Amino acid sequence: MTFAQRQEAVNYTPGDVIVFTQNARRYAKGQRIIVGEGPLPLDQASRFQVFQRSTMDVSPGELIRVTQNGKTADRGKTSPE
Repeated sequence: MTFAQRQEAVNYTPGDVIVFTQNARRYAKGQRIIVGEGPLPLDQASRFQVFQRSTMDVSPGELIRVTQNGKTADRGKTSPE
């Protein structure tokens, strides 16, 4: 979404994921919010991005590349093999 689109509640679908890219009032960088589980921080739209959850089929032996800096479930950094 563009900055302007992130400022309008009509552009969100329940289940979308908001990920903060900067520290913001009441939110830390990297914190995630699921749309529909609380108020939308539309006044801080410049500090987050919006993603849609999805699944994909993966076959045994396929390589998966993480293309955005992130953390593993145990809060470790992701890294290429």
